[in-house]
Amino acid sequence: MIKREGAAYFNISTFYKYVNLLNLKRAGMAHRRKHHHTGIRANAPLQIIHADVTIFRTADNKKNYIHLIQDNFSRTILKWIVQTTCTVQTIFEMLKACMKNTCDQQTFKFASLSAMTVQKIMVR
Repeated sequence: MIKREGAAYFNISTFYKYVNLLNLKRAGMAHRRKHHHTGIRANAPLQIIHADVTIFRTADNKKNYIHLIQDNFSRTILKWIVQTTCTVQTIFEMLKACMKNTCDQQTFKFASLSAMTVQKIMVR
């Protein structure tokens, strides 16, 4: 900044020499890394489950939707299906099938989302 404002005239190597001799430090942030927050974590298997939809385009440029349901604790994929359409009914049917196949219904704790709320989220 001294050189930029014209307050002093010197070579850049001389400037760095005096910076090192005087042990000057740049005032700024300590680090530039982002603080990644810890997401939702389960303490036991099948305590929290996630539903996800991924769009996959094939070589002929057609969209396929990969629907999957995953356990939060073990990251195990409980159910998956590939379809050409993305509907809320598919997710609900997969959740019902997971409940029947995996364990009793008391173990699952679903978020209180209605079908209308899920449809609004998928439209965005």
